[in-house]
Amino acid sequence: MSGLAFDTLKFSKRLREAGMPELQAEAQAELLAEALADRLASKEDLARLEMNMRVELAKVHADLQRDIKALDLEIANLRTEMSAIDANLRKEMTGMDANLRKEMTGMDANLRKEMTGMDANLRKDLSAMDANLRKDLSAMDANLRKEISLIEANLKREIAACKADTLKWTAGMFVAQTTLIIGAMFAMLKLH
Repeated sequence: MSGLAFDTLKFSKRLREAGMPELQAEAQAELLAEALADRLASKEDLARLEMNMRVELAKVHADLQRDIKALDLEIANLRTEMSAIDANLRKEMTGMDANLRKEMTGMDANLRKEMTGMDANLRKDLSAMDANLRKDLSAMDANLRKEISLIEANLKREIAACKADTLKWTAGMFVAQTTLIIGAMFAMLKLH
């Protein structure tokens, strides 16, 4: 940076007018001039800096444009790759779908075959159980009929025995009543 124009004489004069000794005022004016020369920028310095900044900004802008084009190319490549991956996945999924359908059809056929076999076995087992139950029921029916016949025979014997006893008792009662009635009649006849 170039030095800034600073009037050291005028500055030192003002310091003296304010009551500062001449040597001290001149020393301060020189120190301030040196400090300002190193730290402050002139209009030319600022114009140069602005020009450098514009050049740098143009470089950054060009770099950014180049990077954007590169990113656009990468995005286009990624889209192409993604389309290819999508097509492959769709193809694989179609193949897997066909395989799954084929397997499911095979499993369906096997299950139907097994179920038909199980149905036949169940029908056979049920038929055998039905035959066994009918045989057991027939045997139980025969045993029940035999026992009922025995019970009926015993009841008939007991009823016949009860009938005979009842007839004996009724005949005995009839004889006893007749005897009483006749006896009562004789007694009444004697009384009259």
